[in-house]
Amino acid sequence: LSSPCLPFDITTSDVNLPTSNTKTAVPNELYLPDTDLSAFSGLQTFYKASKRLKKEGVSDAFLLAMGVRKTIKIEFLFLHLDTLNWNENPKPLIKYLIDADLSQQDLLKLRSTRYLPAANDRTTVYAPSQLYFKDKDLNIFPFVKFLQWPSNEGMSTAARNFLLKLGVRTEPPLSDIMGYLEKESAKSVDARDDGALTAALQYLTQRLGPKGTYVNQFRHAKVDFLPCIRQNLETGEVVKDIKSPSTCYFNPTAMVMGFNVLDPMLSDTELIGVRMNINRDPSCQVLIRRLLQLVDISTARLDQLERQGTGIEAKEKNIEKILTLFEG
Repeated sequence: LSSPCLPFDITTSDVNLPTSNTKTAVPNELYLPDTDLSAFSGLQTFYKASKRLKKEGVSDAFLLAMGVRKTIKIEFLFLHLDTLNWNENPKPLIKYLIDADLSQQDLLKLRSTRYLPAANDRTTVYAPSQLYFKDKDLNIFPFVKFLQWPSNEGMSTAARNFLLKLGVRTEPPLSDIMGYLEKESAKSVDARDDGALTAALQYLTQRLGPKGTYVNQFRHAKVDFLPCIRQNLETGEVVKDIKSPSTCYFNPTAMVMGFNVLDPMLSDTELIGVRMNINRDPSCQVLIRRLLQLVDISTARLDQLERQGTGIEAKEKNIEKILTLFEG
């Protein structure tokens, strides 16, 4: 039908408008009286068939047969998708999309276009794959942006499954986690947030176990991101350092021979060591080489004392210091 023949109300919220306030329009320019178009408010004016029709016994099925629309055209949605302001509540939009007849091309565009709001961010909108479902375990990562969703409303299974299909994330990619760990661990000791670093390592370690998210992806044996300590062989001082899984150990007694070991501030160094394939102890060959280094250091110190002609008492004190190099 191409002629204006169906009435619509100028004020659709008032079902008791007099006939003089009712106009007519072509059926395919109107929407069903109870259609929820709140997701698209502000784009243009949408007119709904008069609620008076329902009171007079006209069914939705009859109106649909005449050409009245139940939803907006998908072409119209895509035309405005990246400019819509969803007012911190994408729920009506998602509800509309779940019910819409979407092609594979439509889904592809929905996955790649920026149109969803992030919590606590009014500056821009994001593509689904840039956002995460709210999860307190992810609060430790500053790069994670959560999908904005009404806090007083739960998310239905249908909405969650659809958002997963679009690409909204439940866990960060391993590359993002490693990037954060490298960046945070590279900071100076004073600037580094040890609490956040430890929490991020715990998150990663938990997901490196059997059937863990990243267990088959972890290939970072030579990346420096692990907080370690070692004992300086010259001074005996404990030194903090950042090392890779392949250049440290998780047996703390290895520290006294100058090896880097996982910092005991980490909650479970043994679990971290096992799941990141860190060696527990240095190999025999490595230990022998280190022992020879200790002998060289001791010899050099004794030679220095001989040249200086140091007294017996001072010499004995230095020998005691040298002997501490072999403790452990």
